[in-house]
Amino acid sequence: ENDAAYNSDLRCKAAVDTGTSLITGPSEAINKLQDMMGQVTNCEDLSAMPTVTFMIDGIKYPLTPEQYVLQFPAEDSQPASCLLGFKALDVPPPRGPLWVLGDVFLRGYFSVFDRSKSRIGLTVADVSPSAVNDPTPYSATQEELPVGIDTDDPIV
Repeated sequence: ENDAAYNSDLRCKAAVDTGTSLITGPSEAINKLQDMMGQVTNCEDLSAMPTVTFMIDGIKYPLTPEQYVLQFPAEDSQPASCLLGFKALDVPPPRGPLWVLGDVFLRGYFSVFDRSKSRIGLTVADVSPSAVNDPTPYSATQEELPVGIDTDDPIV
């Protein structure tokens, strides 16, 4: 839908990683994103930035600027600052090219790791105050697992 599209006609690999802070991807794609967005220096200009959408197995997972821009409040004598939540990481074949969807992505999506069927389910995270204050744990049978990523290889 815009010129920042990466690999639109071919499949590429992705990993969902709770131990990675940012979203990493092939330098060619990340450079396109960063060129399109420019340097983020003012956290108040986020409304002019685009929504970034990841397409995983035909399902769109949009991230708003408020989700993919890390915002750091003013502290001591330092002013507030912002940082794009994307970083270039070139993983060579056969494991790559690879996108790693870390915490920047996972803040917006609830994830279920189903090791028995080697799949990951993703659905929009409910971060409303009523959901945050509700201690009811999420539970699902394997048949109810949200649609998401099917992996070819077992999740290790």
